[in-house]
Amino acid sequence: MDELEFLLEVAIQNPHYRPIFYEKIMNFDLYITTDYSSVINGRISEGYSIFVRSLKKENGVEIIPFFSSEAKLLEFEGESVPFISIKGYEFFDIIRGYGAVMNPGFEVSKEFSMREIELMADGKIFQPKQEMGIKS
Repeated sequence: MDELEFLLEVAIQNPHYRPIFYEKIMNFDLYITTDYSSVINGRISEGYSIFVRSLKKENGVEIIPFFSSEAKLLEFEGESVPFISIKGYEFFDIIRGYGAVMNPGFEVSKEFSMREIELMADGKIFQPKQEMGIKS
């Protein structure tokens, strides 16, 4: 189990750790599959855009898989798949408008909604929730 998986597991059991998980994932190296043409030594080649693979959920909605480690990605996808590592803040900014799932098919996994990704990319997930009062 890697550090991000551990934090996710703790955050699931104790909501007080969720801000720590979100903060960590934004600065963590995440791993995504892409096409061969844009990758050199695990990084995006200059001048290329990337194609990010998606999965279809049972309801037909597309979701973007990503992994907390190279080992997890290779275990899920196989040894010969092209991939890149990308910081969480870059990844979540790129995939705005889509849902995502961390470590699909593994015991410790998390699905991120489009709204959650938007809040993460904007940094609003770190702001305290505001209480709404009723004025009389």
